[in-house]
Order: sequence, then C-alpha cells, then structure tokens
Amino acid sequence: MRQVDAHTFRDIIAHMKGSMKPPLGFSLHLHSVAEYREMVCMVDETNMHFGAGFAVHLGRGELVNGYSIAKGNGDRLVQEAIRIGATNLDCYDGPLFDLYSRNGFVEVNREKWDDAYADPRWDKKLWGTPDVVFMEYKTELD
Repeated sequence: MRQVDAHTFRDIIAHMKGSMKPPLGFSLHLHSVAEYREMVCMVDETNMHFGAGFAVHLGRGELVNGYSIAKGNGDRLVQEAIRIGATNLDCYDGPLFDLYSRNGFVEVNREKWDDAYADPRWDKKLWGTPDVVFMEYKTELD
C-alpha cells in the first residue's frame, strides 16, 4: 500500500463508483478534494487505479471509501486501515458488516434504510433495503 494525494484518490473513487458492479459502487461516497486532504488516502501499490484502497480521516478516525476489485483483499485492507488509525466507520448491513466485525469493529448504532439517501439507481427488489450500521473498533483491552 502507498499513500496518494487527495486529487488522485478522488479521481480513483469517482472511477470506482462508475465502474464497480452494482450495488458495490453505490456504497462509495465521493468526498471533495478538500475533505480528502484531511485524510490519509491509500491505494494498492501493485495497481494504483484498479486495485484496492481506502481513506482514513485522522481527526475523526473514520474509515471511508474502502474498495477492492479483487476478492480476498478485505481483511488485509481493514487491518492496514486500523494500523493507520481507523477507529470507526459506517456501512450497509451485509457482507461489509461481516468483514468489519471479524476485524474487531462492533456495532454501536443502526439506522433504517432511507430512500432519501439512496442512489437513484438502487434496485430494492434486487438488493433490498439494508440498514446503515455504525461501528467502532474495539481492542481486547476495551
């Protein structure tokens, strides 16, 4: 993994939102360059634009925009984000919730699906209406 600048990371996330198979790209929130400047933005150094990456807002410890094209990278990415300072996140209930749970994050709050925040392309018949789950990292000492 290597760190990239805010402009580069925003371009990558914009591309991922449009190219990932639905509904995966819908879970990525495109932040402004100014917001990404407040984050450590990391990408897979083997294939910067199409591999894997995430950002961690150091002031809040928030993990955002985790993505991976290849399966099997999730645990490695989450552990690297924790090492950098990730302490909290939000995600849709489902596979991402399972990934974060097995890496030490626990649910602290949950909000029901709200159509007002859904991507207009979201197909409820195919993907349902998952809750948004808020999670915090808990060490064994917590």
